Amino acid sequence: MNIKVQLDGVKVYNDAKVLTGVKIRSGGDLEIKARNLEVTDKAEVLTDMEIEEVLKRAESALQELEPCTPEYSSLSRIVQAGNLENRTEFMKKIGKHISIFAGGILQNIISDVISGRIM
Repeated sequence: MNIKVQLDGVKVYNDAKVLTGVKIRSGGDLEIKARNLEVTDKAEVLTDMEIEEVLKRAESALQELEPCTPEYSSLSRIVQAGNLENRTEFMKKIGKHISIFAGGILQNIISDVISGRIM
């Protein structure tokens, strides 16, 4: 099964929840793209996700990125929030990151975790 989620120019606000509690387990492909995503107030995007695996893979991905790039800087802030076990801040930083880096490495990590393609 192939699943494609595209969020472009989406504003999530108030108490809205987008892609929360999603558990997809299949051998198919999952692609999540977000561009111009704005999350404000108490809104949630990609919450209730298994963050331990995302954190582990994000730490590993940092080793492959050039330290002087904006994506490295953003991803390292996400890892730092995750290591401090601040889930709320971790998820906010992920939401901000994927809205900026539409084709970045974190989208691939999240897609793999949600779809069960954890290595």
